[in-house]
Amino acid sequence: MSDTGAPSRPLLYPVLTLRKAPVQKEAPGGGKKESDIVVGRLSSQRESLALQIDEILEHPDELQTFSGQLFLVAEMFNDSFAISKAPKELFQGRTRGMLVGAAQDGYLCETNIQELDQLRARIRNGNSIPIRCDISRVKSIRPYGTTDLYRGRSQTSLWDKAIAYEHGRAFYIWLSPFRDDSARDEIVDKLQALRIQGAFNPTFSKILIGTREGAISVSPDGNQRQNSLAVAQRDYKAKGHGRALIEIPTLAALQEIVASGGVFRIEPVTPLTVTAPGRGEEPGRLPSDIRVQPVVGLVDGGCTAQRYRIAEAWREPALVGQFADTKHGNQMASIVIHGHEWNNNLTLPELYCRIGIVPVVARSGSAFPHDPAKLISYLDVVMGRHPETRVWNLSWNELDAADPIYVSALGHDLSGLARKHNVLLVVSAGNTSNTTGDCIAPPADGEAALVVGGRQFDSDGSPTERCPESLPGYGPELQLVPQITSYSPLRLLGGGTRRGTSFPTGLISALAAHTFENLRDPTPDLVRALIVDKTDLDSFDKGLGWGTPCPENMPWNCSPGTVTLAFRANLKAGLRHYWEDIPIPRELIRNGKLCGRASITTIHRPLCNEQGGPNYFATRVAAAIQYPDAHGVFTRLVGSSEVDEVPELTARIEEYKWQPFRRDCRDFTKRGGIGFKGSTLRVYARLYSRNAQQFGYSSNAEIPEIETVFVITFSDGQRNSQIYNTMTASLGNYVESAVITQEIGVDH
Repeated sequence: MSDTGAPSRPLLYPVLTLRKAPVQKEAPGGGKKESDIVVGRLSSQRESLALQIDEILEHPDELQTFSGQLFLVAEMFNDSFAISKAPKELFQGRTRGMLVGAAQDGYLCETNIQELDQLRARIRNGNSIPIRCDISRVKSIRPYGTTDLYRGRSQTSLWDKAIAYEHGRAFYIWLSPFRDDSARDEIVDKLQALRIQGAFNPTFSKILIGTREGAISVSPDGNQRQNSLAVAQRDYKAKGHGRALIEIPTLAALQEIVASGGVFRIEPVTPLTVTAPGRGEEPGRLPSDIRVQPVVGLVDGGCTAQRYRIAEAWREPALVGQFADTKHGNQMASIVIHGHEWNNNLTLPELYCRIGIVPVVARSGSAFPHDPAKLISYLDVVMGRHPETRVWNLSWNELDAADPIYVSALGHDLSGLARKHNVLLVVSAGNTSNTTGDCIAPPADGEAALVVGGRQFDSDGSPTERCPESLPGYGPELQLVPQITSYSPLRLLGGGTRRGTSFPTGLISALAAHTFENLRDPTPDLVRALIVDKTDLDSFDKGLGWGTPCPENMPWNCSPGTVTLAFRANLKAGLRHYWEDIPIPRELIRNGKLCGRASITTIHRPLCNEQGGPNYFATRVAAAIQYPDAHGVFTRLVGSSEVDEVPELTARIEEYKWQPFRRDCRDFTKRGGIGFKGSTLRVYARLYSRNAQQFGYSSNAEIPEIETVFVITFSDGQRNSQIYNTMTASLGNYVESAVITQEIGVDH
C-alpha cells in the first residue's frame, strides 16, 4: 500500500472483503437410536405419563378447549433439550405432528381432546425406538393454563406495573397460536364477546404523517379496520399469530381475560425512561463541513438548540406534541453531533454527524402516555421517508427490566422495523436508577440492535469498570447484551457531567454512522460485527459486554499487527459450508507451531418466535476457523465444533448456543503454540433450526437461506503491517478492500 503523501499520518489498512465461494457438503443425518433411550427411567415414565393423561381426561370441564383443541406442555428432562431429542414421534396426531413450538422447559403441543386416548396408548404400548426414546425423555405432560401466563407474577403486580390510559391500564395480549382454523374462529368470537361485555377496549394506533404541514394524526376510532383487535384478528386468521394493545378497565377484567383461554401471553405496557440533565459550558462552533457528515436518526425528545440548526438534516413532527422532552433531546444531539468536543479529555475519535430529528419521548411526569403501538407505526413511516439514514439512536428504555424468558413486544417490533428498512438501531441498555430488575431494559432485548452500556474511565481517559448507573446483562434467554460499552459519565449540552446509558449510546451511533459511510457494501449486521471486532475484551462480561471500541483505528480499518476478513453468505440448513484454502500467514508460525490470536464474529438474520419466546431464536449458526492438526485433519482453532460436544442445556447457558450474535476469541501463544501440518486454514459454518414447524416448515429443505455476516481477525501480536501484507498478497484476487476510498496494496 502506498503512503498518502502526509508524513505525519499513519498508513491505513482497510478491512478485506473475502470473495471466495464456500464449498457445500451434506451434513450427516440424525435419527433416534437405541442408545438414545434412557433405559433407567423408561418404565417409570410410561406409568407416570399415562397417569398424567388419565388425570387430564378425568377433568374435561377444567380444560381450556376451542373447537375441541387444547394445548399441552411436554416438559423435558434436563438431559433432553437437544433438538434431536424433540418428542416428535410421541406427539404425532392422526394427520400431522402435534408439536407447534416451545414452552418453558419443553414443548408446546396442540391436540384434539379426542386424540388423548391415542396418546395414552402410545405411552403405554409404543415400542418403536423413537417412541421409547421420547417416553424416556419427557418428564411430564400437562395442560397449558393460567399459571403459564402469569409465570410467577401476581395479578396485582401486573396491574400495578401497567401504564394508565384514558379508559384503563395498557396491556399487550398475544392470541393463542392454534393451527386449527375452527379453534382460531372460536377464539376470535370469544375475544369479541369479552370486548362487547366491556372487559377491554382495543386501541387505535395507525399513524398518518401529512406531507404539507407535517401534521401527525391517528386513524379515527370509527375505522374498525385500524383498531388493534381487528388488526390482530386479521393476522391471526391468516398467519396463526396475532397481538393487540388493549385497555383493561379493572383488575377483575384482567382476571377474566386471562381465564378465557384465548390469550397465550399478556404483558403490561410500562413508561419510557431517560437520564436526567446537567449544566455547564459549550464548545465552539461546528466545522463548516458539517453539512456533508453522515446522518443519525435521533429518536428522542426533539432538538430546539439553535446552535444545532446547521447540523439538522431533516425533522419530523413530534409524536408526543407539546410534551416532547426537548431537554434530553438537546443533550443527545450534542453527543451525536460532536461528543468528542464536549469530552476532549477522553480518547474519542473526531467524528462529526448530522441528525434527523424524531421527537417521540415525552417529559417525565407529563400527561402523554407511552403507546408502543403508535410509536412503531410512527417509526415505520418515518424510516420509510428517510432511507438514506442508516443509523437510528434510541437512548431510552421501558421501565421494567427484560423478562428472563420472553422478548418484549417493543424489542420484537423494533427488530422487525430494523430488518424491514435495513437500518441499524443503536439502543441504550438502561439505567439502574430508572429500572426495576438487574438485566437490560427493553427495547435493548431486540435482536437487530447494537446495545450500549456505560463504562467508567481513569485519569488518562482510558476505559475501566462498568458505570454503576448502567444495567448489566443479560437479555431474555441469556442474550449477550449489552454488546459494547462506552464512556459514562459524559459532559454534554447544558453542562456538567451525567451518568447513564443514553449518552454513550450517542457516541456509538456516531461511530456506526461513519462506519456505514466508509464501507463499500455495508449492512447493519456487518457494521455491528466490525464495531464489536474492535473492542478491547476477548470474552463477554456481564457488565462490560465485549468492551469498548479502540479509538486508534476505526472499525473499517485493521489495527497494526492484525488482518481482518469480512464477508456475507446465505446459509442453508442441512449443509456444511467451507471457505477453503486460506493461507496461514508466516507471521502466525513460530518455531514450527501456530502462534498468535484469532477471533470469529458472526451475526445472522434469525427466524424468531412471534410470541416472543421461549426458544425465541429458532435458528443458530455454528462457525469456526479450522486448522490442520498434527495429523493433517482439520479441527477447530477458534469457534464451534462440527460435532456438538457439550450437553444442550449446558451449551445454552455456558456457550450461549442459541444466539444470533456469536463471537469467539482465542490466544494460542500459550505453551509455545499449537502443532499443525499443512499450509492453509478454512472457515466452517452450519445453520441449525429448532421448532421450525411453528413457521410451517416440516424439514430443513423448506427453511429459507439465512443471511449471515462473518468477521475474522488474525493477530501476530506485533505493531506492524507484515501479517496484513502477507495475507493480502497470498489471497490475491480473492480479496478486495471493504472500504470506499482505500485500495489494497502492499508496502515494503
